Amino acid sequence: MNIGAQNIQQSSTESFEHENLKQRPRILFVDDEIPIVLGLKRNLRQHFEVEGALGGRQALDMMKETGEFAVVVSDMRMPDMDGATFLKEVRNLFPATVRIMLTGDQDRDTPQEAINRGGVFRLLHKPCGADDMEKILLEALHEYDRVKDQRKRIEKLLHSFENEMATPLHILLEFSDQWASDTHQPEYVRDYCRTICDKVKELSEQTNRFLTFMSLKDYQSRASTQWLELPLLLEIISDAVRGKLVSRDCELSTHAFSDLEGLKVEFRSMHMILSILVSAAIELVPSNSRLQLHIGPNIDEQQKVCIRLNAIVPDPELRLPAISLAQLEQQLVEQLCDLHSGHLELSDEDNNHQIFSLTLKI
Repeated sequence: MNIGAQNIQQSSTESFEHENLKQRPRILFVDDEIPIVLGLKRNLRQHFEVEGALGGRQALDMMKETGEFAVVVSDMRMPDMDGATFLKEVRNLFPATVRIMLTGDQDRDTPQEAINRGGVFRLLHKPCGADDMEKILLEALHEYDRVKDQRKRIEKLLHSFENEMATPLHILLEFSDQWASDTHQPEYVRDYCRTICDKVKELSEQTNRFLTFMSLKDYQSRASTQWLELPLLLEIISDAVRGKLVSRDCELSTHAFSDLEGLKVEFRSMHMILSILVSAAIELVPSNSRLQLHIGPNIDEQQKVCIRLNAIVPDPELRLPAISLAQLEQQLVEQLCDLHSGHLELSDEDNNHQIFSLTLKI
């Protein structure tokens, strides 16, 4: 980062008629050169609460300890962690924080990568004058306010949508289910009610997927994790796929490593994604197959847990295709993996009857 040493000139009163500025918004500058960080803190402290960090790892530790910053400005080239990787981590931890990248001539091939990985609001090219920096920071603060307001509105809408949709769907499902099982009703009525049940279940499932997807977007906090005991998680997944198991004449057994009591996870996404993956596996394997869902520590990666699904099929020589996920389902998996620093591996030629392996940070 190579910001000019000149002091930032006093801006007009109108330039600083900004709600955040009355509260001295928190700005974080990240660079591996101490003089640069100290100079920025000195020049900008009149209008902002400015903090500095010597590299991406120190900055992440600071943010985890002190909380969200309104704006983060990072150099692209740093020894411990490049700016694109750092801003991606910032995006995962604090989605509302506005991210700015400083690049030099040697970084001409990386700006687009930085935008894609870190959701960069602005790219500034070095050397960057004080007036330009001040102008960009003000724009970034307005963007921060806009994002925060948008998140509040979306969260309110999602909450209302979830509450208002659940009750009528539940009532319609119960009513249709009772009529479908009522032997006193004509067969055509029972058939119609069974169709309604299937449609309502499908709508409910799609609604849950939509809510899960939105809850993991930038509109809501990604820190909404909770402690979940493994036996309970396995029981929930088994219940979610029981109907599909019966229809396919398959069995599902579950096992959790005894020394691993539970996981701290975002429950809605974990429930939804595991249900999607196991359901897809049931559709994939032949009838009379046995599926084994296992949760235990990852041998190759410390502080990580592995959720693995294996298949025992009637014909051991049968080659199973890989699970195919819809685009929204892929997005859900990617967001869960981002949230928990994990990754998903689907079956391959070398280990064909391991349907999937989902590794997450404990």
